[in-house]
Amino acid sequence: VAERVAPRRARSPRGVMRDLADAVAEVVAAEPVLAKAVAREMVHPDPERRRYAAERMGYPVLYRGLLIGLASKGELRHPKQLPTYERQLVDLTSGAIVRVGGDYPTSQLRAEFYRNIDLFCDGALIPTTGRKQ
Repeated sequence: VAERVAPRRARSPRGVMRDLADAVAEVVAAEPVLAKAVAREMVHPDPERRRYAAERMGYPVLYRGLLIGLASKGELRHPKQLPTYERQLVDLTSGAIVRVGGDYPTSQLRAEFYRNIDLFCDGALIPTTGRKQ
């Protein structure tokens, strides 16, 4: 996942997150059983199991890098909450994968990711008009 998205990081934060969602959706479409198993591990109560699964998927590292960049530019509402924001993005992504097939068909995963991204961005990012110049 990380290899597919890293070259496209010059886009807006929402655009980069959508690129990431597209890459994850491709992985889920190609390996649905494996992707669901890893997603369940990423929301597991045991922190060591979550960490191991996150290392295997790679997208949490991309989220962290993106959030650090946003914090350094003054674009996060609460930059001190960066670890919480990262965990929220991982949980939103993993939760959507876990629910695929039950709450909605695999063909709707990308749309679910986009809704989650919009929800996160609307809450965590400072609107362009409210940023310090």
